[in-house]
Amino acid sequence: MDTYTYSCPGCGAGLEFDAVSKKMHCKYCDEYYIPELLDGPKMKMSFMDVRVYSCGNCGGEVMTNDVEVSTFCAYCGQSALMFDRVSRERMPDKVIPFILTKEQALNTAKEKFANAQCQGNSIKELRADSVHGIYMPYWKFSMAMNMEATIVVRSKQMGTYHDSESIQKDIMLDGSTSFNDDIAFYLNPFILEDAKPFNMAYLSGFYADRSDDSVERKEAEASDRISNILKKIIWNRTPGTTKTAMVDMYDLSSVPGFGKLYDFKVDSLDCVTGRTEYFFLPVYFITFRAAGKKVIILVNGQTGKVIGNIPVIDSELKKKQIVSAVICAFICAAVGGLAMGYVNILWGGFMVGLLCFFIIMSGIASKKKYKSRYAKTNSDNMFRLTRRNR
Repeated sequence: MDTYTYSCPGCGAGLEFDAVSKKMHCKYCDEYYIPELLDGPKMKMSFMDVRVYSCGNCGGEVMTNDVEVSTFCAYCGQSALMFDRVSRERMPDKVIPFILTKEQALNTAKEKFANAQCQGNSIKELRADSVHGIYMPYWKFSMAMNMEATIVVRSKQMGTYHDSESIQKDIMLDGSTSFNDDIAFYLNPFILEDAKPFNMAYLSGFYADRSDDSVERKEAEASDRISNILKKIIWNRTPGTTKTAMVDMYDLSSVPGFGKLYDFKVDSLDCVTGRTEYFFLPVYFITFRAAGKKVIILVNGQTGKVIGNIPVIDSELKKKQIVSAVICAFICAAVGGLAMGYVNILWGGFMVGLLCFFIIMSGIASKKKYKSRYAKTNSDNMFRLTRRNR
């Protein structure tokens, strides 16, 4: 089983998709070709043959055609990506080609962190060879759902309320078990109107992750998400309910003399799944190390939205704390000296104590600020990127 390479009609070299021109480019003779006009591989029942590369360090897998991009693993940053096998994979229905180039994606990320403090110059020194384009697999489910529910309220406006709601919605879910499911939410929006019928030519020069999650499980997840939307709509318009709280937060059955303050019962639920489509969506991975930690910044390859964060460098944070404390102490000393007319030993001792106080408080506040901000979007918490780490 062989994979397919798009060859230059002029010199025979492998072609790569160029995000700027939206055409296939030959680096050797510098010619451009329209992807749809090139002779492509013959697809067999909507399947395509691809080369699967595995990382010996983290276990991550990506797919390419015969135009090899790199041996560098975008998931963990190790030079351990090696050819594993040729595999027959389901062909996506649609693809959104990369709009941004690697250089544009990197510059967009640098702009986001241009004014970042205590995070060093790690990203400022990066070059485009640290950026890797990967098509991420997504499933789009077009669903219609109707819910009928009964809500019993035992506080404020007590009573039993019957309500129903219907909704039609498209749900996009990533199809790779290598990723945290919330990644689809973080990288949105993708402009699906720009999607094109899938063509193998768009993979040339890029990686692609494979959909290794079952369609049935993703469909059930999409149904759950729509169900939760309907529950929230009904809940928020029921008299006597707390609009910002979840229903299960009001279960006081374990408290003597109390039961549930609210009951939410779904009487009937009808769900119809319409069209299901398989997409490849463009994502740039910027992988590097900062402050001794692995960092992965993601950039939406269509819109330029940047996801991720860079760890705080403790030494730079301490310098900022000391400088801030000295400035505050100096201001207090100047104001105090002018007010008292002189600076005596007691005043000097007071200022030393005040300086220590500011150093301690500044350190506590700064660490809490920077550490908590990084913890929300660091690479380990935000993305469980490999099967080994899952």
